[in-house]
Amino acid sequence: MSDGEALTQAVADTLVLAYHLAPAEMEQVVAGTATTNFRITDREGRRWFAKIYRDDVALDCERSAVELAQFARTARVPIPAVRRTIAGELVMSGGRLPMSLWEYVEGAETAEGGLVGARWASVGTVLGHLARRPGVPEPAAARRQRGGGHRLPAAAPTVRGMGDRTDRSGPADGAARR
Repeated sequence: MSDGEALTQAVADTLVLAYHLAPAEMEQVVAGTATTNFRITDREGRRWFAKIYRDDVALDCERSAVELAQFARTARVPIPAVRRTIAGELVMSGGRLPMSLWEYVEGAETAEGGLVGARWASVGTVLGHLARRPGVPEPAAARRQRGGGHRLPAAAPTVRGMGDRTDRSGPADGAARR
């Protein structure tokens, strides 16, 4: 078995054990620099984006970033939802692979594309939503040091057209929802 096949099998095993998700299709995708990523379709046809964290030392920072993303989601920032593990964690860190599992957004654009044109207006709208949202979550490392926990509020709106240039309902044109 090649390294790539072994990694794919480890991701599939983690999906089943930690998320009770049965993958029907899996494809490693090149996106991001600090993670290894997979696009997954489960047996019900839902699509997911798995981020495999390569640096165990930075895992607390990664966990804090996921928590902050979900906090921003509660403020109507168009961010994909993270599926929690069966143990309720945003980042699975107790098994073979440290990973998080996100809803997949077709055509999503990332920060690697830079901020040009209407993206500046989108950023301003997002920052406005965050500025009006009290209670920024405490970073994961600080909580672990004092032995505390933090639960994010329940689900936020579903992401539509995030960065899709043909669907103008998303943040690419500065039309973030209120």
